Amino acid sequence: FHILLVVTLVAYLYMLLRSWKFIRSIHIDVLENRSEQRLIAEGGVLPLQRFKQVATTIGLLLIALVGVRAADLFVAADSPIFSPGIAPVATIVALLFVGVFVAWFYALHKVAEWVSSMPEVQMLASVVQMSFVRGVVLLYPFVAVWLLADGESFTRASVVAVVAAAPIAVLYLKDTFLFFIEKKIPILYWILYLCTAFLLPISFVFAMLPAEV
Repeated sequence: FHILLVVTLVAYLYMLLRSWKFIRSIHIDVLENRSEQRLIAEGGVLPLQRFKQVATTIGLLLIALVGVRAADLFVAADSPIFSPGIAPVATIVALLFVGVFVAWFYALHKVAEWVSSMPEVQMLASVVQMSFVRGVVLLYPFVAVWLLADGESFTRASVVAVVAAAPIAVLYLKDTFLFFIEKKIPILYWILYLCTAFLLPISFVFAMLPAEV
């Protein structure tokens, strides 16, 4: 757990040093939908792809660590969810869950593109990834502190992390909503997209948990 957290910290600092102009651009255009176009204009396609890949990888690793910490905090030690021998490999299990979610998200966009024959689906995936990258850049310090906090500091870190994450969630909803509006896609499909992409896999994970945790 701590080794992986150190790895993400080193990668995050490296990203800040090497990709500062990209980071500045996505926050200058935070209220617009031109961030990716500006990034391409400033740094080209390949540097942009590497920046997005690094930021996305850091974010996914962080989500796995958040899952491990949440399970450690909120699940009782004698819960059926803790089968013998799972504690030492909890981080690996969390990484597998994150990997399955990423595969689901990727397959969802590919199937939607194939069924609808709309190239705009891949544009939507790019919008979602850019929102995720923005969230990683802004929220990493708060989440890292939350992962390490204990006692009274944990409560304060939790409040700060939630308050910091709320605007990011609102911006993500705004970006995807405007995308559907600009492409003249009914809002009902936006709601279905959010439910299928996020609520469905999350509800499936909770449904698989034992009744008493």
